[in-house]
Amino acid sequence: MFGGRLTLEAGNSWFGRSVMIQLDGWEMEATVEARLKDMLVVRERAKGRIVYIPWHQVRGVKAYPSADGAAMASGSGLAEAHKAEIVPNGYRAMLQGVKGSYSEVRLSRLHVLHGYLAGVMNDFSIFCTPLHGAVLIPMHHLQALSPYFPGTAPYRLGQEQFPLRPLTLGLARNFEQQLERLEGEMAVICRGGLPDCSGVVGPSKDGMMTMTEADGQEILLPVSAIHALFI
Repeated sequence: MFGGRLTLEAGNSWFGRSVMIQLDGWEMEATVEARLKDMLVVRERAKGRIVYIPWHQVRGVKAYPSADGAAMASGSGLAEAHKAEIVPNGYRAMLQGVKGSYSEVRLSRLHVLHGYLAGVMNDFSIFCTPLHGAVLIPMHHLQALSPYFPGTAPYRLGQEQFPLRPLTLGLARNFEQQLERLEGEMAVICRGGLPDCSGVVGPSKDGMMTMTEADGQEILLPVSAIHALFI
């Protein structure tokens, strides 16, 4: 998946520690794999998978006593092949590295997507799922990403049921430019803790966009408030 394992600084007291990671609205028990400048890399206790979490999403990291950390690391029961995931050297390198791999993406406590990262642009990524089709996710709203173990198929679907095809959507380099290209298209917008809104995408300018809902009413949305756009 990645080119080589990152060498951690000697004396890094967080490596291998059992921690409780606090994010908006939820928490995760995990073991620290790497503490990078822009990203925390952990192994989730409940599922045993590697999870990449950008630091701007983290609200706190509580370390458990060292004995607990050792117990978690030794008691995971994972196959050796799954204990040696490669740690990328940064957040963007991680996104590029997991392209085409079946992964879980978390936008909030309630919004979890399962599919394939299909593209990484300047400030957003394109995620393809069997349930939702293409989803545009601004970088600063992606809370966590966890690749599934190799060989795992989405929902046990066969390749003929969910083939990984190139997107036909014309892509812009920036998210707001992408919204301009989508004017007139139907979409559903995820706003984190607020209810989703859906309708026809309207004009986007100066960090704001409009959407016409089913009853004909217009809603004005700051682009920064859009956690994901389902098209």
